[in-house]
Amino acid sequence: MVAGERGSSSPVFNHFDTIRSLFLIVSSMNFSIQKTSWKKVRTTSVAFFQSEEKRGIRATIKGLGRNSVGSAAETLLSAGDMAGKKDELLVLYPKRSEASAKRLFLVGLGKADKLSLETVRRGAARAAKKAQGMKSKSLAIMMPTVKGASGAEIAAAVVEGVMLGLDKFDKFFKKEEAKVPVENVIILEDGDSLHGSTADEVNAAIEEAQLIVNATIFARMMENEPSNNKYPETLANWAKEVGREHTAVKVTIFGPKELAANKMVGILGVNQGSVKEARFIIMEYRGAPKSDTAPVVLVGKGITFDTGGISIKPAAGMGEMKGDMSGAATVIATMKSVASLKLPVNVVGLVSSAENMPSGTAMRPGDIL
Repeated sequence: MVAGERGSSSPVFNHFDTIRSLFLIVSSMNFSIQKTSWKKVRTTSVAFFQSEEKRGIRATIKGLGRNSVGSAAETLLSAGDMAGKKDELLVLYPKRSEASAKRLFLVGLGKADKLSLETVRRGAARAAKKAQGMKSKSLAIMMPTVKGASGAEIAAAVVEGVMLGLDKFDKFFKKEEAKVPVENVIILEDGDSLHGSTADEVNAAIEEAQLIVNATIFARMMENEPSNNKYPETLANWAKEVGREHTAVKVTIFGPKELAANKMVGILGVNQGSVKEARFIIMEYRGAPKSDTAPVVLVGKGITFDTGGISIKPAAGMGEMKGDMSGAATVIATMKSVASLKLPVNVVGLVSSAENMPSGTAMRPGDIL
C-alpha cells in the first residue's frame, strides 16, 4: 500500500535515474577467487600486501621469484625505499616472459602487530584506486594472512575495500576523459589452503560482501545528493525503489493528508516553512520463520535540509545540512541490504522526512502544535 503520493515536475527524478545508473555500474564489478601463481593469472595488475617487518617483506620477495621484479624489490629494500609502511605503494614491472600481468603493486599495511581486517580493507582500496588510475581493467590481489581471521573474512574485507575505495560521487564533475573502470577483481591464493575456509565459504562471503557494500554505496549516494535535488518526496521515491527491487519489502508512504489524519503534528510543524511536502516512510520486511516474531525497528531522521527554520543556524557549515537525512539514508539502505541477504528476521524501518526552511509560514519558537 502506498498512500499520499502525487505527481511532481521536480527535476529530482532525472537525477535519481542517474544515481540508479551509477549504482548499477558499481554493482556490476566481477569478483572471483583463484588458486594459482601470480605469474599465471590472466590480469593486468597484481597486488601484494606486506607489513612493516623485514621478515614479511623477505617472504614477498621470495614469492616474486628470481626474476627482474624480485631483483627490483631487493634493490628497493636495500636502498631503504621499501619498508611496508602504512600507505606505501610501489609499482614494479615484470618482463613479458615472466608473467601475464603488466605491473605489480607492493602495498604496505604498516605494523605487523596491528594488522587487521580493516588494514586489509584500506590496502585493497589503495590497490584498486591505483589500478583504476593506471587504467587497469583487471586486478588480482594476493590473499594476505590476518591472525585470527578466516579466508572467508579476509576475502570479504578485500571486496569491501575495493568497492568502497572506488566509489566516488562525481556525477557533477566535468569529465576530462573517460574513466576506465576496474571490471574484474581476482583474489589469489597460491597455496593449498584458503586460511581455513572452503572455496564455497569464500565465494559466499564475496557475494555477501558485495550485497552489503552495494547498500552502503546507495546510502552514500542518497546523502551526497545536493538538497536542491533532494526533498521528502525524493526519500519516499528511493524507499519505493527498494520496494520495487525487493518484493519482500512493503513500503507505505504518508503524505500531508495521512500525516494530518494521524495527528503527526511534529513533522508537519517542522515542514511548515517549506514549499515541499513532508513524508513519513514505513518499510516492512518479514523474513522470520514465525510471522509474529517481534521486529527490529530502525528509525532514521530525514530532514533533507535543516536551516534551523526561524532560529536559523550559522552560515558556516550550512551546506553540510544536506546530510541531515543521513539517518534516513542509512535506514533505507539497511532495508535494501536486509532484503538482499534474505535475513531470517522481521525488520521495520521508519523515516520521518521534512525540509526545515525559514519563511512567513515557518513554525515559531513557542508555538503549540
